[in-house]
Amino acid sequence: MIQRKKYGFIITTILCLLFILMGCSDLSETPNSNKVSNNKEVIKFYPTISKATANNTFSEPLNKEKIGEQILTLKDDKTQINFFKSTYNNQDTVTVYKYQLRQDAGRLLYSSPTNATQIIWHAQLDSQKKAKLSNTDEIRLALKMNNPRQTFNLNPNATSLQWGISKEASTPSLTIDGQVPTKVIPITLDGDNVYFWYFENLVSKKNADSMKISF
Repeated sequence: MIQRKKYGFIITTILCLLFILMGCSDLSETPNSNKVSNNKEVIKFYPTISKATANNTFSEPLNKEKIGEQILTLKDDKTQINFFKSTYNNQDTVTVYKYQLRQDAGRLLYSSPTNATQIIWHAQLDSQKKAKLSNTDEIRLALKMNNPRQTFNLNPNATSLQWGISKEASTPSLTIDGQVPTKVIPITLDGDNVYFWYFENLVSKKNADSMKISF
């Protein structure tokens, strides 16, 4: 049996924001349980998203066996992206899992998560305070760091999916280059009332430092 590989990349910002981006592949068997004999990597699929999630191969910081409180789900025929609350070292986080989808005899199957990223709220908050970042700076940093390669996007060639977390009470009135978020969702992290905001497609020719941000 071909040994299973896992690989991960950990990106930590200079402001101590922790973002963990990982990918994994299951190399042992094909979805119909036939053993692989040609050394090609395959991803296993499962009948429920719960089973798919439980069979992730992420390293310890992202070794989550179940999806927590759902914040947002994005989905098309081939891919599903779940944003949910979880914990790391007893601290609340926003974690994102990306799954591949396939149909088999009329059933929808989910792959084990292929990519993930995690934002630890208190790490972000502490870094913002130490660096004396304004709420506007916080938004700019999210634009730079949360989805720089558009890994978590259903249509990365045509759209720019952006998201972040803000404690600013006026976040529901957020605009970036005159555009309003697709949705602003109130959530609670470590007892703080904050907002998860996202744009399905933030259109701008400017870099994050030049964008006009207002609340």
